[in-house]
Amino acid sequence: MTDIINGIISAIGSLVSGLLGLLPKTPFAWDMGNLGPYMGMINYFIPFNALAGIMAAYVAAVALWYVVRWALRFVRYIN
Repeated sequence: MTDIINGIISAIGSLVSGLLGLLPKTPFAWDMGNLGPYMGMINYFIPFNALAGIMAAYVAAVALWYVVRWALRFVRYIN
């Protein structure tokens, strides 16, 4: 019985390793191609770093709001 369970776990491990092997080494390594020299000029007009920070703060605030709302509804449900 334990051999069957070990075989199933080994097969799942091999499947997960195969699927993870298909992913790139890092999702943040982008190839800019010919756009690379112009990114400084584009960032002057559209500050992507600031936009990413603002978006991260907004998403965190909305997620916190949903968590608090869920917790308050749960407490109200218990009472």
